[in-house]
Amino acid sequence: MAATKTVTKKTNKDAIVRIVATAANDTSTIDLQTDLKLTNETLGAAQKVYISAAYFSTAANVSLTRNSVVVANYFGGGDHIDAEWVLTDQETHDIVVTFGGAGMIMLHLKKIDGYNDPIETAAFGIYDDETVVGS
Repeated sequence: MAATKTVTKKTNKDAIVRIVATAANDTSTIDLQTDLKLTNETLGAAQKVYISAAYFSTAANVSLTRNSVVVANYFGGGDHIDAEWVLTDQETHDIVVTFGGAGMIMLHLKKIDGYNDPIETAAFGIYDDETVVGS
């Protein structure tokens, strides 16, 4: 069965995704190309996303998998915060979250590469026309 996924925060630099499971073997996939993309962003050739923190509350285990490789296992038994690190394993692949039972996890994700921000910088080059947007 599918767990319920909610993107609670999404900017051009990071995202927070909350996933809630009601039973064992509930899964949810965080798709790097659709779930984390802002409407005004364009995608590069590959998206690179780091996992920088996990907040979870579950009585059972939670597993994070990328490209069929388990990159993290969290063991249940209450409320936990796992922060102050950056997980870069399989960074260009979607994140599959699998629950061993009912629970919740929030992942803080850092968008490193592959998301092209349409906002222009304030600096102009010598050949730019300062009166025209996009020059």
